[in-house]
Amino acid sequence: MSRAQRRSRVQVQLRRRAAAKAHRRRVRRRAAAGSVAAATAVALTLSGGVLYPAAAVAETVELVADLRPGGASSMPHNLTVVGDTLFFTTNDGTHGNELWKSDGTAAGTVMVKDISLTGSSYPQHLTAMGGSLFFSANDGVYGDELWKSDGTAVGTVLVEDINEGAADSYAYALASVGGTLFFNADNGTDGYELWKSDGTVAGTALVKDINEGAGSSRPYWLTPVGGTVFFAAGEGTHGRELWKSDGTESGTVLVHDITPGAENGDPQGLIEMGGTVYFSANHPAYGWELWGSDGTDSGTGLVQDINPDAANGSPTYLTVVGGTLLFAAYDPVNGDELWRSDGTGTGTSVVTNINPGAGNSDPTGLSAVGDRVYFRAFDGVHGDELWQSDGTAAGTALVKNINSGPSDADPTGMTALEGSVFFTADDGSHGYELWRTDGTEAGTVLVKDINPGVATSYPYSLTVLGGMLLFNARDEDHGNELWRLADTTAPDTVITSGPAQGATVTSSSVTFGFAGTAGDTAKVQCSLDGAAFADCVSPKTFAGLADGAHTVAFRAVDAAKNVDPTPASRSFTVSSAQVTPPPVVPSNAFTLPKSGVAKLKKGTLTLSVALPGSGQVKLTGGKLVKTVTTSVKAAGKVKLTIAPSKKGLKKLKAKLAAAKKKGQKTGSLKVKVRVTFTPTGGVANTQSKGYVLKLK
Repeated sequence: MSRAQRRSRVQVQLRRRAAAKAHRRRVRRRAAAGSVAAATAVALTLSGGVLYPAAAVAETVELVADLRPGGASSMPHNLTVVGDTLFFTTNDGTHGNELWKSDGTAAGTVMVKDISLTGSSYPQHLTAMGGSLFFSANDGVYGDELWKSDGTAVGTVLVEDINEGAADSYAYALASVGGTLFFNADNGTDGYELWKSDGTVAGTALVKDINEGAGSSRPYWLTPVGGTVFFAAGEGTHGRELWKSDGTESGTVLVHDITPGAENGDPQGLIEMGGTVYFSANHPAYGWELWGSDGTDSGTGLVQDINPDAANGSPTYLTVVGGTLLFAAYDPVNGDELWRSDGTGTGTSVVTNINPGAGNSDPTGLSAVGDRVYFRAFDGVHGDELWQSDGTAAGTALVKNINSGPSDADPTGMTALEGSVFFTADDGSHGYELWRTDGTEAGTVLVKDINPGVATSYPYSLTVLGGMLLFNARDEDHGNELWRLADTTAPDTVITSGPAQGATVTSSSVTFGFAGTAGDTAKVQCSLDGAAFADCVSPKTFAGLADGAHTVAFRAVDAAKNVDPTPASRSFTVSSAQVTPPPVVPSNAFTLPKSGVAKLKKGTLTLSVALPGSGQVKLTGGKLVKTVTTSVKAAGKVKLTIAPSKKGLKKLKAKLAAAKKKGQKTGSLKVKVRVTFTPTGGVANTQSKGYVLKLK
């Protein structure tokens, strides 16, 4: 079968599946509106009970800021979190589409920089790497190029003019891999190829001209696996196939020619699980099926031919949950259903036939949340509704029939926040609005009808920032703007230890213990004597306090930036008349040298010892060494001589005599000495060391 015939076959199958789904929806709408009674079904009960505990604090859904007042829409999009800052693209009606940021408050929602002073810079492909945001933008001078931002205007800069002058490099498919940003760009000479950057001009370079010359390999689906990036690319000989790169030209190689020759294997939906990358790819003998690769040619292969022979299993929405790969796929027995795989053929199977028989449940929008996946599916009775699965048949269930009867709720954007999953859905009465679930039917509820009545606010780009959920939504007064769901209950603060209220202390240093509301405190801040609050950790010591009255205050702050409005405080007095200064302990530290200066005719060894101050030093060595005691007037080096006693000298002479018999000129005697330094007004310190005395 030719390439064109296979493409035509795939397109026909996709059109048939789309037509079948549209037909089902028409039937369901007629059933909901007409005389056919809606069938009901009992949702499966998961063995784990309530999967996610409900939030224990009050929450409010509110507009963050009306960035384009008067009912027009600023349309915030590309919501991306870097640290504790949300970056996004929006149009305030004055500056065009530019880069903005928000901390979730109106005051903290501001334009980062007006990149294009003559229009819109259209920031796209926002990607976090380290503490910086990378993106593509057009400043009207250099064309559409790679930029980065630290959240300040001065720190928002062009990384490099890859396609020099006003031409565009169109950097896209950005991926952070081990501290290196990989992306697809066109320098005007080599076509769209694989590039890398560390955020500097010198560190931004073409990795490899995969499709040599002006042709483009167009790397896409860039996916990190350890320190390697896997991607799909076409180098003009093998078609569009699986590649990998370590960031060097020599380390950028074709992994496997899935569809031999110039035809395309066209890997899609790449995802890493357990060090292996899995994806959907096309092979003339198998059609579109599930493949896996460990990065080697021999380690790349078909996982399972889900729809036998050249027909398409069409795996999509590949998602990893607890070490298991979940995805949607089609076979002629079960239809389009939820599948699972452990990476082996025998471990790849349909999870459960949600729409019994050969009907399609069409699982879409798979979103991993904890140890399960949430998704939209059709069971033949309820319409497209919210489902969940832990990868087992028993653990796969309809969460709730939100749009009663056979109508579709069309849940999308499932996002986890503090024990709940938030999403957008239509219950048939309120339009598409913000919903939440704890995994149970009773715990699946409308959060707020933002655009009241049957009108739709359609919240999208649900993004978690700290303890807040930020998203784009519409109401009739403001248009599409930035909204938030936030905990509005401020935490409490208590002092757990330290001087009592009104106490008088006899030290210039005091220590307090403190805490915020358990489970609702991100940090605690401290203040001394009315100074600005600053982050601190319990216990906190305040040192160097002057004589007189003092007040300390502590306030808890939660993840949503709610601040305790009534900080816990204590007032106390430091009385210098009662303060006894701590004694000054003189240093007694010293170190014995490894060796010294020997006098062979006397059999002595003189050590040079550095002492920290005045005091007395004493050298002893048992019966073999003379005891020496010396007074020290000031810090500096002191000479201490190890001299043999009468007994020691006798032994040393015997050693010399024995040595001469062997033709040697010196006799040696090992001794161990103890040196004790007692500083004036201080504590003694003793050091011991072995030395060798020599006599000639």
